[in-house]
Formats: sequence, C-alpha cells, structure tokens
Amino acid sequence: MRRAFTLIEIIIYLAIIGMIAVTLVLFSISVSTSRGKAEVVSEVQSNARFALDIMRQKIRRASGINIAASTFNSPQGVLSVVMPNASENTVFNLDNGRLRMTVGINPAEFLTSDEIEVTDLRFVNLTDGARENIRIFMTFRYKNAGSVEYQYEYSVESAMSIRF
Repeated sequence: MRRAFTLIEIIIYLAIIGMIAVTLVLFSISVSTSRGKAEVVSEVQSNARFALDIMRQKIRRASGINIAASTFNSPQGVLSVVMPNASENTVFNLDNGRLRMTVGINPAEFLTSDEIEVTDLRFVNLTDGARENIRIFMTFRYKNAGSVEYQYEYSVESAMSIRF
C-alpha cells in the first residue's frame, strides 16, 4: 500500500522551501548592494589618492607659489605653482566639480574621473619664512549615486613643502 502526502505535509514542505528561496534572494540582493557600494568607495578613494599624489609631486618639485594667481581659503580654491622650467608652471583648480591641472600652455588635464565630483578644494598658505608650505583640503563625492546606498563622500587633508 502506497502512502501519499497529506495536505499538512505539503504545506509545511512548501513553507520551508519558500523560506529558503526568500533567504537566498535576500542574500543575493545584499551581496549585490554591498558589491556596488564597495565599487563606489573604491572609485572615490582611488581618485582622491591619484589626485593628491599628482599634486604632491608637482608641489614638491616647484620652485615657488604664485601667490597672486592662487586663491586661498576658498571652497573653489586655485593653486598656481612656479616650476624651475617656466614652461611647466602648473595650476590646479576646479572645472564643473572636476579637479584639473594645467601645465604651461598645454590643455588642462582632469585628475578626477567624470563619475567623481570635488565639492571642496581649499588651499591654505602655511608659508613662514623662507620655506613655502601648502595645506590642501579636498572633498570627493560619487556623482552618479542613484540611491542612498551609493552615496559616498571622502575628505582628504595633506600638507606639503616646496623642496626646490
């Protein structure tokens, strides 16, 4: 004699399978969201590191700061550095939220990707005496945040001296 499943047993099995399916779907959504957030964080931080490294290299190689052409203590700061070779004088500023660098008469180069917005770029002149020092404050933000999970902002601060 063959025994069939009762209605109660089928309902219990379906409930267990349903809970497992819902758990797997929720876990997959969570992993996908976490991966997207990690990519946003990585993109913002790598742009910040790259921009700061380039600025640090140029400032340390400079022979001075062009005070007249620079804007200090402003969220839309401008830094103009004088290089040993005048054709390499460099200017850092913002253009529609993107950090850019202009070397001599060459076209400007963007130091941040178009997915990143620099919301604050401040230069502080810390020069005291013969050695010129600059403090830089920058705030980077992921521009294309479609939802709250992908909103990310990262601030960096650094001080450096002109070594020439």
